[in-house]
Amino acid sequence: MKRLLVFPLLLLLPGLAWPAITLTCTGDWSDIVDQNDLSGATGSDLNSTYQSSSSAGLTTIAGCQNRNDIWRVDIRRSDTTWSTSLHLYARRTGDGTGNGRSISGGTTYAEIGTTNVELFRGQGDHANIPLQFQATGVSYALAVSLYQTTIILTVVNI
Repeated sequence: MKRLLVFPLLLLLPGLAWPAITLTCTGDWSDIVDQNDLSGATGSDLNSTYQSSSSAGLTTIAGCQNRNDIWRVDIRRSDTTWSTSLHLYARRTGDGTGNGRSISGGTTYAEIGTTNVELFRGQGDHANIPLQFQATGVSYALAVSLYQTTIILTVVNI
């Protein structure tokens, strides 16, 4: 009895200014849940929480006209097959590199729903901002299936 969680990242959404600030993201995360994920001895439930590597996604913000361009990154998901029992979260695990000033927010997990929520914000160009993901709610109560969603990041010039 195996469960496979797949979280592909689909991203390349322009900002609102001309020339446009752009966001690109690479990476993915998948996990196969099976008998090796029991929380205890035979007959116990599955571990309910799974976490990606600390850099499962790498996000780059580019096209800022100067170091003072302020932007925010919003996040949401678009489900292919998903259960309301599963909850997906994301956080920023570093600042990346670049000519930008500081990045703020996003260092604690934020739940990814089907509507945009702010993940973090910053100024100027930044490359390779690492993202980590977490899924909770995994249980034998879930039907054996492939659960799949796409994570969508949007950069907004503010």
